Amino acid sequence: MKTIGILGGSSDQATAEYYSRINKAVNRRLGGWHTGQILIYSMDFAVIEYFVRNSLWEEAADYVSDKAVRLERGGADLFLCVSNTLHRVAARFTAAVSIPFLHIVDPTAEAICKAGLRRVGLLGTKPAMYLDFLKSRFHEKFGIEMLVPTEPQMDELDRIIFDELCRGIFTAD
Repeated sequence: MKTIGILGGSSDQATAEYYSRINKAVNRRLGGWHTGQILIYSMDFAVIEYFVRNSLWEEAADYVSDKAVRLERGGADLFLCVSNTLHRVAARFTAAVSIPFLHIVDPTAEAICKAGLRRVGLLGTKPAMYLDFLKSRFHEKFGIEMLVPTEPQMDELDRIIFDELCRGIFTAD
């Protein structure tokens, strides 16, 4: 069994979800008492939040690259990042290691294509929606057009993600 490395902590909510889903998928495939061999490097979300909200992408790239190296040194055979937003610096943190990286767009796009869709909505933090790093990969690699909300709607979604969802606050609204 391969050891999966997870760059987590951005947020702990997402990290816990990935951990749970990976273990359930491994158990469905292998049965019995099997779960995944998983290494998690949980980053300090306050550091990530500061970098993202202040557009400090070089600093974010350095920080995440260090964590990717630690996953590789810890024995991960491949790794993923639970944050759509941090994929903005994926080229930098993947260059810091020799193990394969599972880019969040690729399995998502494969599922979109399998469903026969070519045009879908993208919701996320403001950088994930506003900047082109995700949209361009969806389009160039898979021919999928991503639709995004208006800028005021992006601002509200960004606030909800950072101030509520990342803190485990899930309201009916």
